[in-house]
Amino acid sequence: MTNINYLYILFAVVTFILSIAQIKFSNIFYKEDYFKRLSTRFGKIDKEKAVKFEAITSILMSVIFLIGGFLNLPLKTLSICILILAVAYTIFRKTYITK
Repeated sequence: MTNINYLYILFAVVTFILSIAQIKFSNIFYKEDYFKRLSTRFGKIDKEKAVKFEAITSILMSVIFLIGGFLNLPLKTLSICILILAVAYTIFRKTYITK
């Protein structure tokens, strides 16, 4: 394993820890202004589902980095996987967090 693989694994661990912290301390990470902006964009939203959806996407990103670190995937493959995750995030965000 090279140093870049250890960096991927470090990104995975840090992202996983921060996503768990997002769930536990959502009142610190997400202020009321964030939910107001989401409400103006999407209409009536469920705050708990919005926080969980953000955490789930962060956990999925950490899994991508972890797999990339252990399987020695090139940066091009990881960027394609993250791009697919970003597209899926934008597609499913509105349908998941609205009431």
